[in-house]
Amino acid sequence: MNNYCRVVVAQYHSGVGAHGVRPYQWHLCIETGRDQRGLIEATAFFIHGSPAAGFSQGYNVGVRYTTGNAYRGSVVIGEIPIEALNRVGRLIEEVETAHLRGAYASQDWAYAAVRKLHGHGVLQNQLWSMEFIAKQLRHAEVAWERGDA
Repeated sequence: MNNYCRVVVAQYHSGVGAHGVRPYQWHLCIETGRDQRGLIEATAFFIHGSPAAGFSQGYNVGVRYTTGNAYRGSVVIGEIPIEALNRVGRLIEEVETAHLRGAYASQDWAYAAVRKLHGHGVLQNQLWSMEFIAKQLRHAEVAWERGDA
């Protein structure tokens, strides 16, 4: 049995706005197992709201994060020990949302959560820059468009 859960940043299409396609929304997903059909299930952490109304955090358990219509690829950024799952939820809840503004708020929040997990020694991997993660997600989007993902 594996004693670690993979940590993934997944990106989702957020629609078209007045200025074209909106930046993708990022979710932080902790892979926790597989369902009866073998599809990966995860706890997905995210923010919702708007710059005008403010943002709040949410999460869903048992999500098949790669199967939704808005899914546009993901990148594995590390892993966490299974025994740290409860601590991960508490640490992510501590990530601020009050300062978030603009179209890239979910990306800023997700990266702040990644930094927090790494800073507390929970995320087992090298801390990648936000730019590196964004570049990997652009590659993941291309793979998704080709049908490779």
